[in-house]
Amino acid sequence: MKIVRIAIEFCVELKDCDFLFKDLCWLFQDYGGEETERIFVNELETFILAGKFTEWELPPEVIDAFVHRYYLHADKPDLSQNLASPYP
Repeated sequence: MKIVRIAIEFCVELKDCDFLFKDLCWLFQDYGGEETERIFVNELETFILAGKFTEWELPPEVIDAFVHRYYLHADKPDLSQNLASPYP
């Protein structure tokens, strides 16, 4: 969903971690349903792998979502490595 990617990119450019991981994430979780939350997590993956959050402290809920996703898709070891290390 392109709007999700644009919203994440907007927060990254503004370096607004609180809005991205509190307000926006909550909005997608509560009002978008499970499918929208899955899309949000999938779109975040691209930014994590690109090293966009290396200076940010990711909330535990976000890390939990990615760990869960990693176990569902074990063919993505790079994702868990980027989450475990704050430096790319």
